[in-house]
Amino acid sequence: MTVLEAPIETHTEVVLMPESDIASIPSSVGNVMMTGDHTVIGRLYVVSATIFGLFTLAIGSLVAFEQANLDDVSIFGGQEVYAAMFGLFRFSLLFLVVVPLMMGIATAVVPREVQAPSIAFPRAAAAALWTFVISGAIFVGATIYDGGIVDGADAQATELSILALGGIVLALCLASVCVLTTIIAQRAEGMGLGDIPIFSWSMLVAGTMWLATLAVLLGNIALVWVDLRGLGTQFWEDGAGALQILGWVTDQTAIYVFAIPVLGVFASTALSAAGDAKPNIGMKAGIAAFGVLAFGAYAQPVFNPNVATQPVFVVQSLLMVLPVLVVMGGVAVAVMGTKPRVTVSITLAGAAVAMLGAGILTGGLRVFGGFVGGLREVDDWNWVENLAAPFDDLAGTAVHGGLFRFVALATLIAAVAGLYNWASTILGRSLATPLGSLAGLALVGGTFVAAVPEVINGFLDEPDILPAGNVRDGVELLNLISGIGLALVGVGLLVLLVDLGLTSRRDDEIETTETMEAVA
Repeated sequence: MTVLEAPIETHTEVVLMPESDIASIPSSVGNVMMTGDHTVIGRLYVVSATIFGLFTLAIGSLVAFEQANLDDVSIFGGQEVYAAMFGLFRFSLLFLVVVPLMMGIATAVVPREVQAPSIAFPRAAAAALWTFVISGAIFVGATIYDGGIVDGADAQATELSILALGGIVLALCLASVCVLTTIIAQRAEGMGLGDIPIFSWSMLVAGTMWLATLAVLLGNIALVWVDLRGLGTQFWEDGAGALQILGWVTDQTAIYVFAIPVLGVFASTALSAAGDAKPNIGMKAGIAAFGVLAFGAYAQPVFNPNVATQPVFVVQSLLMVLPVLVVMGGVAVAVMGTKPRVTVSITLAGAAVAMLGAGILTGGLRVFGGFVGGLREVDDWNWVENLAAPFDDLAGTAVHGGLFRFVALATLIAAVAGLYNWASTILGRSLATPLGSLAGLALVGGTFVAAVPEVINGFLDEPDILPAGNVRDGVELLNLISGIGLALVGVGLLVLLVDLGLTSRRDDEIETTETMEAVA
């Protein structure tokens, strides 16, 4: 055989990467952004919601300080900007802070509780997270740029604000689907619904009701956006803008839907503090009943102006307290005979339930006039007419603001309680108890100081949304006190963020030490 070509010499050359190029390798930041790890996703929800919370509470404080001088809108420079900041505060507190915090805890904790390998649809869960973060940033930026969910000066910024709010709500819907699917389809074999841990049970109820409520809200958002783009507007004729059609989600009874996990956190932390205590049927039945009674997507004053006096709405509002009492009774029975440990988490969870109860009581006061009116129709009970008179004109007053702050901030407190209770699961390390106590003191005290003056102002004829000069004496001082309360809540969140940062730094130091020891 004739060889036509000489064989080609082959060899393998090992090329060492210069140290200068090693730094260009994608770092852990890139891995985090592309992660499907439910624990990391939960952490990112917590951190981003906390940062949004600091900004939101600063805006809320400025809104309250603006109301401290009702004759001159000087901080924001006009009624339109004030109304935009007012809407930004309420919707951001609910959808950029409270719900995402609970969603982050649920994303990290629920798979562990139901013994699932991970969150269901991890890529969808990650997509929901980043949609929330990006849409939230756009919503805040567009509102500040003279947009918002009011008739802002910049029409395009207003349209962008509405679309961004829709993106936030859509992201929370997708995240709820992931949590619900994890509980329903990925729980451990042999674990029935009755065996689900109490926090996961509360998220099962909450996720279901969130989807039912947020789907309606998405329809409202689409309606106001189409109306804004149309030739003849129906909802943008006054300074309140879309607040009049979207505001129902921040009012009773719809606002209670977002507080369902408060009961789950309270029951779970109480059982943990008691050691071997187990959940009972009373807790789960109470949480389920609270979720059913909390549904309020039908109670939209734009489409049903007399809803506040209708029997179904009145009875529903008055019955809200019963499931809370049932859950508290179930917890008392479960921990009976034990010696529960007093921890930051159980203290904060108990305070959250107390604040939620105060919000429900406030809601009861708002419908008390309608309740008495119904009694007068059944029988000639004129003797209660004078008793109900102070509660007849609370619709559209600052009592709404007091109710919102009690319930939303109660949920915030419960979320912080959950963070301290499940810190080892979510963060891999416990949070600092002294900082937790300081944060809890600021959160609880700030909530009380922020909400109570609003309730009192409602009885002093202050309107809910736009400031007005024709109110009774003392309103402006109470608004100032309320703003200080919101600032205190912000201080509590800042302390929490510091605690999270210190914990992360300790983890990095430990990881670096372990790596160096392994290399050595």
